[in-house]
Amino acid sequence: MDKIVTVPINEATRLQKVKKYLNNRSKYHEQLAQVVEHAANRFNTKYAYVSLVDKETVFFLAEFGTSMESIERQFGFCTYAISMVDTTEPPMRILDVEDALVYEQFKLNPLVQGAPNFRFYFGYTLQTEDGYSIGNFCVADTEPRKFTGEERFDFMVLGELVNQILLGRLTLK
Repeated sequence: MDKIVTVPINEATRLQKVKKYLNNRSKYHEQLAQVVEHAANRFNTKYAYVSLVDKETVFFLAEFGTSMESIERQFGFCTYAISMVDTTEPPMRILDVEDALVYEQFKLNPLVQGAPNFRFYFGYTLQTEDGYSIGNFCVADTEPRKFTGEERFDFMVLGELVNQILLGRLTLK
Protein backbone atom coordinates (compact mmCIF):
# COMPACT_ATOMS: atom_id res chain seq x y z
CA MET A 1 0.00 0.00 0.00
CA ASP A 2 1.36 3.42 -0.88
CA LYS A 3 1.90 5.91 1.89
CA ILE A 4 -1.03 8.28 1.67
CA VAL A 5 -0.75 10.45 4.75
CA THR A 6 1.25 13.53 5.51
CA VAL A 7 3.63 13.69 8.45
CA PRO A 8 2.14 15.79 11.26
CA ILE A 9 3.53 19.27 11.86
CA ASN A 10 6.43 19.25 14.37
CA GLU A 11 6.86 15.48 14.03
CA ALA A 12 10.11 15.34 16.03
CA THR A 13 8.49 16.97 19.08
CA ARG A 14 5.35 14.87 18.65
CA LEU A 15 7.46 11.70 18.71
CA GLN A 16 9.14 12.81 21.97
CA LYS A 17 5.67 13.17 23.50
CA VAL A 18 4.65 9.71 22.24
CA LYS A 19 7.77 8.17 23.85
CA LYS A 20 6.75 9.63 27.21
CA TYR A 21 3.39 7.86 27.04
CA LEU A 22 4.89 4.63 25.70
CA ASN A 23 7.32 4.55 28.62
CA ASN A 24 4.39 4.81 31.04
CA ARG A 25 1.98 2.50 29.20
CA SER A 26 1.54 0.03 32.07
CA LYS A 27 0.28 2.92 34.23
CA TYR A 28 -2.76 3.34 31.96
CA HIS A 29 -3.42 -0.18 30.70
CA GLU A 30 -6.01 -1.41 33.20
CA GLN A 31 -8.16 1.72 32.98
CA LEU A 32 -7.93 1.89 29.19
CA ALA A 33 -8.79 -1.81 28.91
CA GLN A 34 -12.03 -1.10 30.78
CA VAL A 35 -12.93 1.73 28.44
CA VAL A 36 -12.21 -0.18 25.22
CA GLU A 37 -14.26 -3.16 26.39
CA HIS A 38 -17.11 -0.83 27.30
CA ALA A 39 -16.84 0.92 23.91
CA ALA A 40 -16.97 -2.35 21.95
CA ASN A 41 -20.04 -3.40 23.92
CA ARG A 42 -21.75 0.01 23.81
CA PHE A 43 -21.29 0.40 20.05
CA ASN A 44 -21.65 -3.29 19.22
CA THR A 45 -18.31 -3.54 17.41
CA LYS A 46 -15.87 -6.43 17.25
CA TYR A 47 -12.85 -4.25 17.99
CA ALA A 48 -11.84 -1.28 20.12
CA TYR A 49 -8.37 0.19 20.65
CA VAL A 50 -6.32 2.91 22.24
CA SER A 51 -3.25 3.51 20.11
CA LEU A 52 -0.12 5.63 20.07
CA VAL A 53 1.50 6.47 16.74
CA ASP A 54 5.30 6.25 16.94
CA LYS A 55 7.82 6.85 14.15
CA GLU A 56 7.32 3.53 12.34
CA THR A 57 4.86 1.65 14.54
CA VAL A 58 1.36 2.02 15.96
CA PHE A 59 1.34 0.61 19.48
CA PHE A 60 -1.87 -0.47 21.20
CA LEU A 61 -2.08 0.54 24.86
CA ALA A 62 -5.34 -1.38 25.18
CA GLU A 63 -7.33 -3.47 22.73
CA PHE A 64 -10.54 -5.45 22.63
CA GLY A 65 -11.31 -8.19 20.12
CA THR A 66 -7.73 -8.97 19.16
CA SER A 67 -4.34 -9.53 20.73
CA MET A 68 -2.42 -7.26 18.33
CA GLU A 69 0.16 -5.26 20.24
CA SER A 70 1.31 -3.16 17.29
CA ILE A 71 1.13 -2.68 13.52
CA GLU A 72 3.25 -0.85 10.97
CA ARG A 73 2.49 2.86 11.04
CA GLN A 74 1.74 3.01 7.32
CA PHE A 75 -1.25 0.67 7.79
CA GLY A 76 -2.85 2.36 10.79
CA PHE A 77 -6.11 4.22 10.27
CA CYS A 78 -5.02 6.25 13.27
CA THR A 79 -1.96 7.44 11.32
CA TYR A 80 -4.32 9.07 8.85
CA ALA A 81 -6.46 10.45 11.70
CA ILE A 82 -3.61 12.25 13.48
CA SER A 83 -2.51 13.91 10.24
CA MET A 84 -6.05 15.26 9.74
CA VAL A 85 -5.78 17.37 12.88
CA ASP A 86 -2.89 19.30 11.34
CA THR A 87 -4.28 19.52 7.81
CA THR A 88 -7.93 20.47 8.24
CA GLU A 89 -9.54 23.72 9.28
CA PRO A 90 -11.03 23.57 11.80
CA PRO A 91 -8.91 20.66 13.09
CA MET A 92 -10.82 17.37 12.92
CA ARG A 93 -10.38 14.98 15.84
CA ILE A 94 -12.88 12.44 14.46
CA LEU A 95 -12.17 9.98 11.66
CA ASP A 96 -15.38 8.33 10.47
CA VAL A 97 -14.95 5.56 7.90
CA GLU A 98 -18.36 4.03 7.23
CA ASP A 99 -17.05 1.57 4.63
CA ALA A 100 -13.29 1.29 4.13
CA LEU A 101 -13.74 -0.28 0.68
CA VAL A 102 -15.20 2.98 -0.62
CA TYR A 103 -12.19 5.14 0.36
CA GLU A 104 -9.11 5.19 -1.88
CA GLN A 105 -6.80 5.66 1.09
CA PHE A 106 -8.11 2.55 2.87
CA LYS A 107 -9.47 0.03 0.35
CA LEU A 108 -6.09 -1.61 -0.35
CA ASN A 109 -4.99 -1.57 3.29
CA PRO A 110 -3.99 -5.09 4.47
CA LEU A 111 -6.21 -4.63 7.54
CA VAL A 112 -9.16 -4.18 5.15
CA GLN A 113 -8.17 -6.78 2.57
CA GLY A 114 -7.26 -9.43 5.16
CA ALA A 115 -7.60 -10.12 8.87
CA PRO A 116 -9.07 -8.38 10.79
CA ASN A 117 -11.07 -7.26 7.69
CA PHE A 118 -11.95 -3.76 8.83
CA ARG A 119 -14.83 -2.12 7.01
CA PHE A 120 -16.02 0.36 9.66
CA TYR A 121 -13.70 2.58 11.71
CA PHE A 122 -14.57 5.44 14.03
CA GLY A 123 -11.73 7.17 15.86
CA TYR A 124 -11.08 10.09 18.18
CA THR A 125 -7.62 11.68 18.07
CA LEU A 126 -5.84 11.84 21.42
CA GLN A 127 -3.78 14.93 22.17
CA THR A 128 -1.28 16.13 24.73
CA GLU A 129 -1.98 19.21 26.85
CA ASP A 130 -0.02 21.29 24.37
CA GLY A 131 -1.95 20.01 21.34
CA TYR A 132 0.23 17.27 19.86
CA SER A 133 -1.75 14.43 18.28
CA ILE A 134 -0.29 11.23 19.72
CA GLY A 135 -2.78 8.49 18.88
CA ASN A 136 -6.38 7.43 18.69
CA PHE A 137 -9.22 5.85 20.60
CA CYS A 138 -11.30 3.87 18.12
CA VAL A 139 -13.85 1.19 17.45
CA ALA A 140 -13.85 -0.94 14.31
CA ASP A 141 -15.95 -3.66 12.76
CA THR A 142 -16.10 -6.05 9.81
CA GLU A 143 -19.39 -4.65 8.53
CA PRO A 144 -20.01 -1.15 7.11
CA ARG A 145 -22.13 1.07 9.31
CA LYS A 146 -22.99 4.62 10.21
CA PHE A 147 -23.08 6.07 13.71
CA THR A 148 -26.20 7.91 14.79
CA GLY A 149 -25.89 11.40 16.25
CA GLU A 150 -26.28 9.94 19.73
CA GLU A 151 -23.55 7.36 19.10
CA ARG A 152 -21.19 10.05 17.78
CA PHE A 153 -21.77 12.14 20.90
CA ASP A 154 -21.32 9.17 23.26
CA PHE A 155 -18.14 8.16 21.46
CA MET A 156 -16.66 11.66 21.69
CA VAL A 157 -17.39 11.67 25.44
CA LEU A 158 -15.55 8.34 25.79
CA GLY A 159 -12.73 9.68 23.61
CA GLU A 160 -12.26 12.64 25.89
CA LEU A 161 -12.38 10.29 28.90
CA VAL A 162 -9.52 8.28 27.37
CA ASN A 163 -7.61 11.50 26.70
CA GLN A 164 -8.02 12.59 30.33
CA ILE A 165 -6.81 9.19 31.59
CA LEU A 166 -3.66 9.54 29.45
CA LEU A 167 -3.08 13.06 30.70
CA GLY A 168 -3.30 11.78 34.28
CA ARG A 169 -6.30 13.95 35.11
CA LEU A 170 -8.73 11.09 35.65
CA THR A 171 -8.57 7.73 37.36
CA LEU A 172 -11.30 5.10 37.04
CA LYS A 173 -12.11 3.15 40.17
